[in-house]
Amino acid sequence: MDSDAKKALRFMALKAAIFIVFPALVAVVTVLVML
Repeated sequence: MDSDAKKALRFMALKAAIFIVFPALVAVVTVLVML
């Protein structure tokens, strides 16, 4: 049970990281393209 909770927590953290990093990456690419 403990390992399952850890796995779910890690998965949520990964999703949150992707959710934050991806828009930032898109913004950086957009700025570079506009320059």
